[in-house]
Amino acid sequence: MPRAIQEARSLVLRLFGEQHPAYIMKVLVAHYCATKDWACGNCGNTGTILKVKGSSIRSSSCICRRMRDHKTKLNNLRLQSNVPERYSDAKMQGWHNPGRDTKEQSLNHASYHVVDKYSQDIKRVIEQGYGLYLTGPNGVGKTYLACCIANSAINAGFRVRYYTMAEIVRMQINGWFDEGTKENVASIREADLLILDDLDKVYRTKTGIETSLFDNMLRERLQANLPCVFTSNRTTVDAREDFGPHIYSMLKEHCAELVFIGSDYRSSGEIDVRRKIINE
Repeated sequence: MPRAIQEARSLVLRLFGEQHPAYIMKVLVAHYCATKDWACGNCGNTGTILKVKGSSIRSSSCICRRMRDHKTKLNNLRLQSNVPERYSDAKMQGWHNPGRDTKEQSLNHASYHVVDKYSQDIKRVIEQGYGLYLTGPNGVGKTYLACCIANSAINAGFRVRYYTMAEIVRMQINGWFDEGTKENVASIREADLLILDDLDKVYRTKTGIETSLFDNMLRERLQANLPCVFTSNRTTVDAREDFGPHIYSMLKEHCAELVFIGSDYRSSGEIDVRRKIINE
C-alpha cells in the first residue's frame, strides 16, 4: 500500500534531515511513498537503503530484498527440479533404518553415513563430480535419501533434475520430434545434479535404444564432470548385465555404491491409512 506524501516527508526528515537541496528531498519523498509488503522497517518498507552524499543519492539492496530474492531463486529451482511434492521437505534425519537385525542396521548405518556426508558437503561433491548409486530392495528409503540430497543441492543454489529412468528414456525419444521436450532433455543433460530414480525399472526393447540413450547421457555428464545419484533394486554388477560393460565401467568410475537392506516400510501402509481414516 502506498505511503501518504506527508507521512513519507516526515520519514525523510527524520532519516536525512532538511539540509539537502529541494530536488534531493523530492526524490527521497517519492522513493518512500512506494512501499513493499515484503520489506522491513530497516529500509522504510521499500526494500532499498538510501544514502545521501553531497548532491547525489546512493542506493543498495536491503537485507530483506536479498532474502526475498534468495527465497524466490530457491523456489524456482525447486519447481524446476521435478522432485516429487511428497519429498519436497525431505531431510536426512527423517530417514528410518529399515534393518531387521543388528547386522542389517549396521550396514545401513554405514551407507547412511556416506549419504549424510554427501548431503552436508554438497557443494564440494558436486563441484568434484562425485555421484552415488543407492541399491537395495523396495521400501528401504532409497528414493527418500536421494530426494534429501536433491533438497540439499537446491538449498545450496544448484540446478537439480529428478526423473525416473523410464521418464528419461521417454523424454529423449519424444525430444526427437518435439522442441519443448528437447529443451527439457537439454536441461537434464546440463543440470548440476541429476537424480535418476528406479534405474532398473525401464522396458528394454529389442533394439536396445534405452541402453544407447542412457550410455550417451551418462557419457556426456561424466565427461562434463556433472554428478548423478542413482537408485535401483539391482546392484552395479546387475547393471552390467542390464546395460553392458561400458555403462558398468562408467558407473563404477562415477559413483560410490551404497547398499541398503531390510523390511519394506510400505508393508504397514495399509494399516496406517486405515487408522488415519478412522481417526480423521
